[in-house]
Amino acid sequence: MTKVEPVPAARKIQVVVVGGGAAGLELATRLGAHFGRRHFDIILVERNRTHIWKPLLHEVAAGSLDANLDEVGYRSHGFAWGYRFFYGTLDGIDRDTRQVLIAPILDEDGSEIMGRHSIRYDYLVLAVGSVSNDFGTKGVAQNCIFLDSRLQADRFRSKLLDHCLRVSRTLQNDPDAEAQVRVDIVGGGARNDLLNRLTGELTGFEIVVGSPESSTMGNFAIQLASLAGDYTPSTGVNYAAVVNWAGELIANSSPISVLSGSSGL
Repeated sequence: MTKVEPVPAARKIQVVVVGGGAAGLELATRLGAHFGRRHFDIILVERNRTHIWKPLLHEVAAGSLDANLDEVGYRSHGFAWGYRFFYGTLDGIDRDTRQVLIAPILDEDGSEIMGRHSIRYDYLVLAVGSVSNDFGTKGVAQNCIFLDSRLQADRFRSKLLDHCLRVSRTLQNDPDAEAQVRVDIVGGGARNDLLNRLTGELTGFEIVVGSPESSTMGNFAIQLASLAGDYTPSTGVNYAAVVNWAGELIANSSPISVLSGSSGL
C-alpha cells in the first residue's frame, strides 16, 4: 500500500501594519475585509489596546467625552473584520530577514510578560502617526502635557481635577487667598481670541495667550530650518540652531496676554 504524504499548507501572505491610528486601523480593516483569512494574514501591531480618534482627545482631556464609550477594542474589531491584533511596541526592523522587532511587553508593575520577539512580513506598512511639535518653545517639552494619546488626555484630566480641588479647598479655608486654576495653551488652534475669552468666562480659569502671529512665524521658521538639513558646512548652520534662534525671536517679539474669568467679552 502506497503511503500518501500530507501536502504542506501554502504559507499565507503576511501583511503587517504597524500603528493603529486612523490610517493604520482603516487599512487593516479594509485589507482584512477584502482578502479574508484564507490566503492572507493581516496583522495590526499597536502599543495600545484600544483606539480613539486623535482629534477627540481634547474632549477626553476636558471631560466632555467618555472615552470608554467611544473607543474601539482592537482585538474584537480584528476578529470581526478579518485581521489579527498584536499588542506591542515597534523596536526595530530587520530588512534582511523581513521581520519587525517588538519590544518586551511589561505589566503595570514593570514585570516582563513577553520578551523581545519578532513577526515576519511579506509586506510592511508603517503608520505610526505623528506627535505634537513644540517648535522649540522653551519649557514646553519639559512642562507641557501633550495630547497625542489616550493616556496623556487622561493624565491631563486627572491633574486638572486635582488642581481644581486643591484651589477649592484653599479658597474654603481662606476666601481672600490668591488661588486659581491657570491654564497655559501652546498651539495656534487655541489662540482664537473669542475662544480663549469664552474659556476664561465659563471656567473661571486664568488663560495665558500668545499672539496669533506666533504660530505663523513658528511654522515659517520650521520650514526654513528644514531647508538647511541637519548641517550646512558652508555656513555652519544646523536645524537645531535655526529652531532655537526662531524660538527666541518669537518669544521676544510676540506679546503675551492673560485672560481670567472676570475678563469681559
